Amino acid sequence: MDQSYGTLNPSGRQTRRGPRYLSSLSPAVEALDDGLPLAPDRGAMQLDGPGAPRGIADALDDDSALLSHHRRPKAAGCGACQEPFCCGRCSRSHCLTGSILGTVVGVLSLGAIILFAVAPAVGQAEIRGATLAFEQINITNPRGSLFDMAAAVVLAKLEPLGGDIAALPLTMSFGGVAFATTTLPPHAAEAGVENRFTVDSVVSVTDRVAFGSFSRALLLEDSVTWHLSGRAAVTSTVFGVQQTVADLIFEKDVTVRGAGGLRLLTVRRFSLADSSSKQVTADLDTAIYNPSIVSIQGIGALCVNVTYNDTQVSVSRSDQLDLTTGWNSVSFTGPLDPTDPGVRQDLFDRFLGGREARVKARAFACEGTAPLFASAVHALSLDVTLPGAAYPLVDSMSVGGMELVPKESSLAVGLNLNATVTLNNPLGATSGLVVQDVGMRGSLFGDGVDVGTLVVPSTKVGRMQTAHAPRDDGARFQRQGPWAGHVAASMGAGDRPFGLRGSPGGGPGLGESIPPPPGPLPVVPPSRMNISLHLSGEIDLSGSGGQGGTEAAFAAFVDRFLLNDTVTMGVSSSSSTAMETTVHCALGEIKVRIPLHIPTTTVPAARGIPSVEVESFDIVGQAPADEGLAVRLVTRMTNPSKAVLPLGGRCVFGVFGGKERIRLGQVTVSNSSLQPGANQLAMVGTINPPPAGLPFVGKIFTNYLAGVSTQINTRGERVEPGPGRPAPSWLNSAIADVSLVSALPGLPNVSLFTNMTVKAMNLAFSEEGDINVTGHLTGTVHLPFTRVTMDILEVTASLTLLDERGEQMAEVLLPNEPAKYTEFEDGDARAAASLSQPAATGLLDVFVTHPGVMRVINSSALSQFMATAMLEPEVTNTLSLTASQEVSLSFGNVTISNVSATETVTLPGLNSFRTPPAQVLGTTLLDASEDSLTFEAQLNISSQSPLGGDFGRSVLDMHYEGERIGQSTVEHMVIRQGGNLLRAVTVYRPDNTSEAVEAGQRFLSNFLTGKTSAVELRGTETSTAVEVLKLGLSKLRLHTDVPGTATKLIANATMNITSLRTGLVNGTIGLVNPTVESVAITWSDLHVFVCNEENSTDYSCGKYGAEVAVFTPEDLTNDPVVIPGSSSIITNERIFTVVPDLGAMIQLLVDAADDDGIVNTRVNGTEQVLIGGKFSTRVHYEQEQVLMKVTS
Repeated sequence: MDQSYGTLNPSGRQTRRGPRYLSSLSPAVEALDDGLPLAPDRGAMQLDGPGAPRGIADALDDDSALLSHHRRPKAAGCGACQEPFCCGRCSRSHCLTGSILGTVVGVLSLGAIILFAVAPAVGQAEIRGATLAFEQINITNPRGSLFDMAAAVVLAKLEPLGGDIAALPLTMSFGGVAFATTTLPPHAAEAGVENRFTVDSVVSVTDRVAFGSFSRALLLEDSVTWHLSGRAAVTSTVFGVQQTVADLIFEKDVTVRGAGGLRLLTVRRFSLADSSSKQVTADLDTAIYNPSIVSIQGIGALCVNVTYNDTQVSVSRSDQLDLTTGWNSVSFTGPLDPTDPGVRQDLFDRFLGGREARVKARAFACEGTAPLFASAVHALSLDVTLPGAAYPLVDSMSVGGMELVPKESSLAVGLNLNATVTLNNPLGATSGLVVQDVGMRGSLFGDGVDVGTLVVPSTKVGRMQTAHAPRDDGARFQRQGPWAGHVAASMGAGDRPFGLRGSPGGGPGLGESIPPPPGPLPVVPPSRMNISLHLSGEIDLSGSGGQGGTEAAFAAFVDRFLLNDTVTMGVSSSSSTAMETTVHCALGEIKVRIPLHIPTTTVPAARGIPSVEVESFDIVGQAPADEGLAVRLVTRMTNPSKAVLPLGGRCVFGVFGGKERIRLGQVTVSNSSLQPGANQLAMVGTINPPPAGLPFVGKIFTNYLAGVSTQINTRGERVEPGPGRPAPSWLNSAIADVSLVSALPGLPNVSLFTNMTVKAMNLAFSEEGDINVTGHLTGTVHLPFTRVTMDILEVTASLTLLDERGEQMAEVLLPNEPAKYTEFEDGDARAAASLSQPAATGLLDVFVTHPGVMRVINSSALSQFMATAMLEPEVTNTLSLTASQEVSLSFGNVTISNVSATETVTLPGLNSFRTPPAQVLGTTLLDASEDSLTFEAQLNISSQSPLGGDFGRSVLDMHYEGERIGQSTVEHMVIRQGGNLLRAVTVYRPDNTSEAVEAGQRFLSNFLTGKTSAVELRGTETSTAVEVLKLGLSKLRLHTDVPGTATKLIANATMNITSLRTGLVNGTIGLVNPTVESVAITWSDLHVFVCNEENSTDYSCGKYGAEVAVFTPEDLTNDPVVIPGSSSIITNERIFTVVPDLGAMIQLLVDAADDDGIVNTRVNGTEQVLIGGKFSTRVHYEQEQVLMKVTS
């Protein structure tokens, strides 16, 4: 049935014709003929009155029947007409004329009969047989005893005539009692069709009690039958003739669908968010389905008494109730005030736990209810299913701090938690809701896996404050636990889903489908409040959650917590008592027990302990039983999480190094935990590497002593909670997955080697430019390792020489030099520490026995340095040492490299060999030539400087009295600290100047007469072929004394006075040749002087007197006096000329002679000598203590 309705135009036709227009008269006519009542038509209104004659019906059966009432059989065999009024083969004019004439006669006869004979009877039958149905009834604007009614009406089975129905006053009855009147407006009705039209009328209630019964039936019953009665007037037109039949009896029972008790009801929204500190206010928004075609608007206010478990919990009011056909949105509000504490707790448990509560709402009229409907609403009772809160009580949790506490049982873990929990306040921001305590028991989820059961006893709640909800609040609720599955795909995550709820057997019935209800209303954004919780609970790991049980799952979760940047945590339980909390609100103190759901929250994790700094590292001695070195570390570990991570009573970490991750030792930390943020942990342990780890330990020490950090890996190995107690498996597993990368810091600004002293530095120069170095270095060793058994075996070093300006001059590589380490005794003053240096541990001597090759970096600077070292009393330079030393420790030998020391040292220089002066210890004539003499001398040079070495072949000019008289050559000028004997070969060849020749003669005279000559050995540009020595040697001025021969040329003389003649005496001279070459005297001029003051002790003469005799100048070229090399001779007697008279001479001799006639004389003079038969020179004598034997 089409239930649409609207205002129909009374003159309009919505017709559905029957099979024949006039055939509907037939039953009425037949009934009249037979005197029978009309057969009732299903669903039609029956007409009263006798039946119509059947003959009329037969006559009016249809158009053709009217003309063929008496049919005849066709004439057989002829071509004439076969029917009386049909043209067969008869003439067409005969046929047409007969038909027209018959029709006119029939119609006129019928019209006369209807109009004048049967019109009243037909009209009554037509009204009674018609059906009247309501497709929609709208009741509006109730006022006093009146209301407006608009109805969609269908009038059908109006036969045979139809017509215009005049305004029809009607009386409405229910249960046989009239309750209202109204008038149907005039309208036209066509026979044989369904006539639809609207009725707009005012209904006047004549009996409110009966109307109340009727309206209650409309609200409560599935269908309602009521009665309409009145007197109708119908005007019909037949063959152009109008006939009005009045006072027709109109009686109609109308059955309509009732509201069925409004059993189909859904809650679109239920909220307590408008509560205050004085009242808990319930706001209920519903959708109520009215299956009836009767729509009632303007019922006005509706109040309901809400009961739960037969206990009143609220009186709520809807300010305006309209019950239109279909779904109606109805909102109720009122205080929620259960008087029974048990009911109150149960309701709150269900609401906050997201569970439904079935309540009954019994309606009653209240102020604002339309009086007409007051009695009706009293009968209304609604079954309402109140949904739980649209959002969980716990909105989110922010973990401010967390501590895991190992228990004796591996199946339990203590948990201390500081958290800020954001609650969705179900009563609203102004409710004054206070959460007093919280207890919980639920599954703890870590990264979505059940890792144990969290049990927290009832705990007082700390500070509370309001939290602000985000603007998109409705979309952010995540349903879990009791809220799971409540979100329709087409709705926002915060919307309450729509469900059809009602009494059993509810529904519209009649087989009609129900249109979808209106959607849910937006969730009232919750007000939030933050509470501070300080929980101490326990995690039960005995469950079967996760893979392999909760114990394994928890261990895996802790592993992830230690290694990952973040983890997720949440707590959930569907148990209705999983969370117990005491709240205080306008209803007083309520103990709430609800399912537990703490939404998953992202918690910062430990990120593998990303920052590990070793603040200090000390070797404190030998480990017990000499199993390595005992070490102590102070580390700073940053825990980026908010969790306190236990390390147990004793946590052991292995220390690994190198690419191969060789285990070098272990460290332990005792009774500690990692707090959030920076942690300073003291660790002790041992270093005891295998042989393969010795190189890396050497690297650690090398970097440590050089102030450079070294990266090491520390890996957790085991946990010991306490003596005799095994560690929980989860803690051992977690620690075993901890791998930390840290850097052992180096000692800042510490010199391992100080007080560097050059005991000896010997440089061996070659003409090719090679320089080899040997020597002896010492220094004080500062090892920051105390009470450690160790020795330094050898040193490989690089020594760089820097000049006064800090520029590099040369570098020396010293490979594998033996070293001697002497540890200081306790109390040694040299072992004192300073602010910048650790205590000195010993003295290191490095013996450079393998010649190290010096690489010249700056030859000019090195030349200057060598010149200063050779010429000046002291020399200053900077030595920069980089060394590697092999150190013997208890677990093996390690090499400590890159030990550096830089010190500026001032050393004694060679000072041109002045202090002390160089000495010529002996001179030997080696050879003679026509223009030169070659001497060999032993040169003693003493050096106080540790600098020295082999300066190679050195050639020096020899000067006497400022004149160059020769050249001395030292083939290997080796100078070391202390005395040095050098062989110097001197070629005596004075320059070709008279000054040089005379100076040379005087030098030779001194030499041959045993006198010392002060000479100067001068360096020149050509003194050496070694480039770096040229500057120094060219400026060298070596002063020394050349002693004369110990054996004087004139050894003694005789004077024989017996042979004197007048003015002349005879005598001989004893001559000694101190050289290896022959000496021939080719000319001589000698003068003798007598000593007047002789020292009786050593026969030296204090004063010589006057000349007494002269050896007559004589050319001996033809008969030279030849003295073979290294021999002595006595000349033949020669004639001495007496200078004074003979008597005076004799007196002088007698006075000077001793008892043996020996006179101490001095011989002065000049001799021309030929040395080696080749070199001729003049020798000047001034030889003292020539003993002369005087005889007579």
